[in-house]
Amino acid sequence: MQLTLALFDPSNQPPEVRASTAWDDIDETSRLAALAVLARRIAQMLAAEQEKEASND
Repeated sequence: MQLTLALFDPSNQPPEVRASTAWDDIDETSRLAALAVLARRIAQMLAAEQEKEASND
């Protein structure tokens, strides 16, 4: 179980108070490309982990 304090939860702050992040500064096309790269990398890591576990059995 993970607990969070509302004090540190950025979603509880009004939008004008939240600081802009690098993610907010890039356009949608770049965001989609970054997500695609991240998803591909995660898939590669999971596949490599499954191969490693299969070879240990």
